[in-house]
Amino acid sequence: MRLALGALSLSLGAVPMLCRYTIRDIGFVDLHPDAYVLTRAQFSGAGGGPALTSELATLGAVLCRETNLRVAGWNALRSAPDAFALLLDDAGLDGAWFLSRTDLPPLMFNLPAHATDPEGELRAAVGWALDSKLRSEWREQALSTFACLWIVEGQDAQANAAALAQVEAALDALDRLAPSLPRPLQYPARVRRIGTSEQDSATVSLWSLGLADSGQRPAVVVLYGRAKRAGKVLVGDAIQETELVTQLALVGSSCECDTDRQWVAEPSLPLRWPRQMQTLAAHELGFDPQSPLVVAEVRRILSRVQATRSGSGSAGGVAAILLGYRESEIGVDPSPATPAHRRPGSEPRSPASLTPASGDDWSFEEQTPDPLAAADSWASKIRFSVLGSLLLLLAGVAALCIWVFTRLRRS
Repeated sequence: MRLALGALSLSLGAVPMLCRYTIRDIGFVDLHPDAYVLTRAQFSGAGGGPALTSELATLGAVLCRETNLRVAGWNALRSAPDAFALLLDDAGLDGAWFLSRTDLPPLMFNLPAHATDPEGELRAAVGWALDSKLRSEWREQALSTFACLWIVEGQDAQANAAALAQVEAALDALDRLAPSLPRPLQYPARVRRIGTSEQDSATVSLWSLGLADSGQRPAVVVLYGRAKRAGKVLVGDAIQETELVTQLALVGSSCECDTDRQWVAEPSLPLRWPRQMQTLAAHELGFDPQSPLVVAEVRRILSRVQATRSGSGSAGGVAAILLGYRESEIGVDPSPATPAHRRPGSEPRSPASLTPASGDDWSFEEQTPDPLAAADSWASKIRFSVLGSLLLLLAGVAALCIWVFTRLRRS
């Protein structure tokens, strides 16, 4: 009987959970707890023992708790056909620490002079992989941010200014798009400019974004949740308002939206996410993103990616499906409207930017949604939820009656 009541409670609780998440919400769900590997690599015999002793392995597990990083060891002959071996040979070293992810080339850690013992090396390497001013700043703002656009600047001031103009135009478009999103934007979209002088201290962050090549500048990335990317990193001429507003709109979309969601499952930046942040996230979001039930539900949603969809949040694919807008020439509006929640210090954008396709559900022109359509949609959802709850309640009552009847007959 207890099992029946427990199942009934879980089922009733699951009914209002349907379609409750946005992409931003599930950005706080950690789907890749071991996305990054910090490896002590050495040639066999070079260190007089294993690359990683059991004591260091245990310490590594402790240091990497509540992160998406794990520690490993690698021993091989110099002739080994492995990326670590090639990198050690090129550097003229017998051993070193490397940070790796399956889709990126390993990144070598240059040991500081004070790390003279194995434990000191391990602590220094873990700190290098996980700690930086940029990622600490993100962690502090993540729960109060809708999304943040990182502008990784280059040496060309004109190119940097052009990238910033596209970012500002995309944020203005998001202001116009906001009333059509499934949920009101409770938090601002931020802009973070990362100048060339700051990039030396952000090596790991840039590497994890695929920007280890210093020539790939300027670049823009849209981050949300636990420092997850909302689509591909845009570099140079690819930094366009259309692509940026597509990524921003997808962050605010329902996680059940009919689009390619493979990019949603991509890993976060290497990041510490302590228990305090988990508690704050659960309070802020209204659900526990660390719950196994939530993780399983998000995996189920992401597994439903349609095989016919292609691209990774590109304007040519997802934007046409989800947003339904196109780029076209617009005449100059003599009295452009100022968005109600424009970011401090930003100037009005030129109106020669995005315009929605005619009859589009995501129209910028019509700010007030159709009340009849909205009422009908919500009424359908409410009817479905009430019907499901009643059926489950009746099943529970029937099970209770059968159990009572059985006990009475036995007595």
